[in-house]
Parts: sequence; C-alpha cells; structure tokens
Amino acid sequence: MLKLSIFYIIFLVLVKKLMTIDNNKKILIFCICFITSAASVLLNIFFIILVCLIFFSIIVKIKLNISKHLIIFYLSVFLLAGLYTFFKSSSYDQLYDLTPSTIYLEGRIVSLPQGYTDYKTKFELAPFRYGENSANKWNLLDKSKTIVTIYNFKQALLPKLNIGDIVRLKGKLKKPYANNNPAVFNYRNYLRNKKIFTTFSAKAEEVKLIRRPINYKWKLIQNLNIFREKILNIHKYYLNPSELEILGGMVFGDHAVPSKKETKDNFIKSGLFHLLAASGMNVALIFCIWFFIAKNIGIPRRLNIALGGLIVLLYLFLTGMPPSVFRATIMMEFILFGKFIDKNTDLLTLLSMAAFLMIIWDPLYLLNISFQLSFIVTFGLILCIEACVNKLKPIPVAVSGAVVVPIIAQIWVAPIQAYYFNTFATYSILANIIVTPFVGFITFLGFISSILCIIPFVGQYICFWFDVCALPLIKILLFTSSFFAKLPCSIIHLPSPELGELFVIYLIILSISVYMYVFARGKQENQIEQKFFKKVVLGILFSCIVYLCFIFIQKYFDNNLKITFFNIKNANTFLIKTPEKKYVLVNPTNLNKKKYTPAKSVLLPYFTSKGIKQIDKIITLSSNLSFRRSLVQLVKQIKIKELYIISAKNSNQLSEIKSICDQSEIDLYVVKQSDIALDNFKTFNFKVANIDQRLSIEYKKFNAKIYLNDIQAYIDTLNYKNKMNINAGAVQIITNGERISIKNFDS
Repeated sequence: MLKLSIFYIIFLVLVKKLMTIDNNKKILIFCICFITSAASVLLNIFFIILVCLIFFSIIVKIKLNISKHLIIFYLSVFLLAGLYTFFKSSSYDQLYDLTPSTIYLEGRIVSLPQGYTDYKTKFELAPFRYGENSANKWNLLDKSKTIVTIYNFKQALLPKLNIGDIVRLKGKLKKPYANNNPAVFNYRNYLRNKKIFTTFSAKAEEVKLIRRPINYKWKLIQNLNIFREKILNIHKYYLNPSELEILGGMVFGDHAVPSKKETKDNFIKSGLFHLLAASGMNVALIFCIWFFIAKNIGIPRRLNIALGGLIVLLYLFLTGMPPSVFRATIMMEFILFGKFIDKNTDLLTLLSMAAFLMIIWDPLYLLNISFQLSFIVTFGLILCIEACVNKLKPIPVAVSGAVVVPIIAQIWVAPIQAYYFNTFATYSILANIIVTPFVGFITFLGFISSILCIIPFVGQYICFWFDVCALPLIKILLFTSSFFAKLPCSIIHLPSPELGELFVIYLIILSISVYMYVFARGKQENQIEQKFFKKVVLGILFSCIVYLCFIFIQKYFDNNLKITFFNIKNANTFLIKTPEKKYVLVNPTNLNKKKYTPAKSVLLPYFTSKGIKQIDKIITLSSNLSFRRSLVQLVKQIKIKELYIISAKNSNQLSEIKSICDQSEIDLYVVKQSDIALDNFKTFNFKVANIDQRLSIEYKKFNAKIYLNDIQAYIDTLNYKNKMNINAGAVQIITNGERISIKNFDS
C-alpha cells in the first residue's frame, strides 16, 4: 500500500504541474533524464552516458546560456535515477542462496495460474517463509519470488488455486536453466527481468491450500479474476474456441484464453498477432466509442468524461495490467483530467510521464518487450501522424488515418522486431489496414457485453445478442489472418542487427520523424531557423548512413577465421566460418540425449540471426536419432552442400540419411579410413584424425586441435598458447591468423 500511495502522490503532482503549459518542456526533459539513466544502468553503460551528458551540458551552457542551476538539477535527476534503478534491480534474492535443495515454502500466489491440464500448472509465488527439513521449523523470507510448477495437478484432490491464495508446498528449488548460446531464448534472463531467480517444482499431493485471501487488495484481485472467468464461461455458450480466443484476448488480455497453435501461427505470419492481446489501442477505442454513444444520448460532457475514465480503469484491471494497457491508461487518465478542467496537454510529455511512472513502479519494465513495442509505436505515431494526415488532405481523416497508422506503426516496430524475433510479416501493413475498422467494434462489443452479462435473468440474453453482432467481425478477422498467412513469403527471416546498428537505425527514423513533427506544428516560422534545423537533421542522417555503410563494408571484407562453440550438453557442436565466408558445421547432434534436436533449439536461431543461408560442409561422428532429426530441421531452412559421416556402422541409419540427402540434393560422403583431409580452401586447411577423433585447423600462424569427444581445444600460435575447456559454455574464437580474441557469451 505504501508503494501505491507514493505512486498516487507522484501522479497527482505531475498532473498539477502538467496543467501549466510552461512546465511541459521541463517535465519532458525531467522524464527523459530519468528514463535514460534507468536504461543506461540496465545496459551497463551508465558512466559512458553520464560523461556524454556532462559534455553536452557544458556545450548547452556555453551556446544557449541555460541556467546552471537547471543543468545541475537535471544531472542530479540522472544520478538519483541511476541509484534508484541499481538498488531496485537486484540480481538475486534469499531463495537464490538456497538452491539447489528440497524445502517447504509457504506464501501467496501472485499471478494467474496458467495451463490447468492433467499434467501441470504454473504460477508465481511470493513466499513468506521456508522450512529446510520440515514444516515445523520456519525461516522468514523478505521480497522473494519463485515460479512454481505443480505436476499431476488434476489427479490430486486439491481445490482450484487462484491468485491471492496462501499455499504451502514441498518440492525442489533450483536455479532456472540458462541457455547461454547466442541468439537463443535465455529462460534465466527472462525470469530475472521479472525479479524471479529460482524455480520450484512440486507434486500436487505436496501442495496444501492454507486459506483464501482476507485483505482487501488480494480479495479484489481474486474476485476480478473470478468475475472474468465467469464472463468467459458465458461467452463459451455462443462462441467456438477460435472465436473466443479473439474476443478473450482483446478484452481480457493474452492469457485469458490460451491460443491454439494454428490460430497463433496465422496471426504471426499475417502480422496481426498484436490483436490477440489487449493493447493501448483497445483502451483508446473503448473510450472513443463510449464517448461517442454517451454524447449522442445526452449525457453531460463532464459526467461523460468521468464515466469514461472509470471505464478505462475497469478495463485495465480486467486485463491484468499488461504494460501496453498500463501505459495507455496512464496517458488517457492524464488527458481526461485535463479535458475535465478544460486544459490541453502535450502528447509527448504525457508519453514520457507514463514511462516515468511505470519505471518508478518497476525499472525492469524497460527490459519488457511489450513495454518497448508499446512505447516505440506510440512515440512514432505522435511524431508522424499529424504531418502525414495533413499531407493527405482533403482525404477524410478517418480514411487517411486508417491507412497511415499501420504504416507508421510498422516502420517504427520493424527494427526492434528484427532485433528480437528475426522476422518481418510481409503483408502486415495491408492486413492491418483491412482489419483496423473492425477491431474497435469487436473490443467494445466484447467489453460492454462482458459487463452487462452479469445482470440477473437477462444478462445471458444480452451477451448472446452482443456476441451475435460481434461474430461476423470476428470471422472477418480470422479469415483475413488465415488468408495472408497462406500467401507465399508471408514471413521473412531477417538477420538480427547489432545493438549499435539498431540505435543508428532508430536515430535515422527519429530524425525524419522529428523534422515532420516540428514543421507540421509550424513552430519554425523563421526561415533562418528552418534552414538551421534542416542542416542539423541532414547532418545526423548523413552521419548515420555513413556509419551503416562503414559497418556493411567491415562485414563484407571481414576475412577473420571464426569458430563458434555451442553449449549443447554432451556434444561438441561448433561452426567454423572460414576467411572465404564458407561455413563448416561439426557434430550437430547430442551423443547422450538421442531425441534432443540441437538444430531447432540452438543452431537455426543462430543461423537466422546471422543471416546464414548455406552450410558448405557438415561433419558428424554420429548418425544417431538426434543427428537425423537435426538434419531434417536444417534442410527445411538451410541449403547444405556436403555431408561427411565418420565411422558410420548402422545401415538403417545410413539409409535414412541417404534418403534425406537425395531429396535435398546434398553430396553424402561416408568416411571409413583412419585419417581424412577434406577439400582445402584457398587460405584455410582442416582435417579429421579418426584415431583420436581430433579436428586440426590451420590458418596462417594459427593452429587449433579440437578433441571432439572431450570438448577441448588446444590453440597454438607464435604468441598464444592455451588449453580451453569449451564445456563451460558457448564461446567464440576470432583470429586473423596471428592475433586471437575469445568471446564468452553471457550466461
């Protein structure tokens, strides 16, 4: 409650200051300093940004004669924000020190239980105390969380668990698995960004429900969840599962109704996946439709605004407060308060204030992909929409806006989508233009019917008629997603840009957008100021383009030898990139886990992120099930030219591999002699000695001997000699033939 009270006080202070137009610019700079500081701490570049900021402040003081007190104030904000973020983003908790162990935990369920099946269910638990040997000796815990998995859930006679419940469990506490391979989802980092540092697994018979919540906060949250489930059960009578996924996702958030794989894939490939989750757009649409209806039935303006604000808040709680809806609700409440007292507010300032309040609540929001996408798209729309719509006059705003909004959103979201997911939905803009008019009505009809369906006796009939009205629109949405998903090249796999490249790309987009924003508002009336502003923008654009060209040339003429070792347990899988930009993949298999497929979980994500579309040679010591499955996965996305199998004995396995190679036009070589020397490249030699299963690599003065089963590398040059144990994790060796650098991928 203290945290909520402080948050509310800050909210009111900012509202009061914002109502004075002269304070808009100061608030904007204040929020930008705070947000930049928090982001720099999380990216471990705080001191670099601080030095740049001090240098920039000196220039501003000299050129613009800004008050030194104001500069000191903003620098102080930057420093204090950095300290606040540092102490709020801890890297462990008390439970972390107890891993691995079998212990008792007692605490509160703080998330909606997910995946109620015959096998397991998951939820987040905030334990109050723990017992190491029995449930009679307890030790207190402070501000710890863990992710709990309960197995064989429905087989046990246990009441259905809900958010807010107090439970006692006995199970195994351990650290989350950290997949430190490059370009692969790291579960440990994902949980760490949610301030969770451990996982806990228990059998259902070891779980005991202590009590339902008794304080008002958790009672309210649990009752809202029960209310939501009751509403969804009513909708189930009139909508099939696919239709309910659409309505439930838009109205109640992305975890309300689990999506089927087919529906999810269609929406991803068509670029409409954001519609399966409640978003900021839904908040705006719900309020706009409500305001339009209330105005036309004669509700007074201020009462209309007040009721609209309450409706938006109710929608926020029903969706479970995801970052995008949280952001939109804060902005909407600011705007409505200003309209209520007849004051206008600047949208950029509102957006920065919304980000500031969310970071005050939890700095780790900055690492949330939903938070990043929501703010980056909203920021782009604020900068560009006015100028674009004005350029398209006399086309009606409703028409031009429906076309322009998806285009602007796609431009701003594409780089960050490529960075995280390496994908681009080819028909996303067209698909979004088609469905945008229907989204608002589906959301509003679903939301209003969900509220009215609880009316005794007539509620179900009201829900029926609202669902009947929404059903044709939902079917159009499903058909559109399916149609575009089935078109050729509906999804394109892109290489992932480096963080520096991503920054420069957004700097280019930002420069153009700011130029459009300023000139659309007519703030540069003086011709001299306009020319100066144009020179600044063109200078930034030119510098960014030169930087990107330099990066492209550097990559194109890169003639280093690179050996990337992947962390695949019990196997030494690695990729060699030769100076001629040829790729040799060694041992894409797991020697112990025969059913494990490293291609799908490790190799293909890396190849996609680096833009690798062809493997020149594959060398493998094993033709087991793991390798055969990997080969099937690889040929679906990667062109493979040659495959070498060393000492293969099983004829059935060889026959299956030969069939795969014939279908994919791969040259297959089964090597039986003791030593083999593969076709040499111009500047690079390698060979395999089957006696001790050793791969020798030679490049100028660089010589490496890699023992394939022991997962060890001996590196020998004139100026470097070391024995490496690659089993510790994913490692990359980079050499130009003389100098060597070794990169350990973060765990």
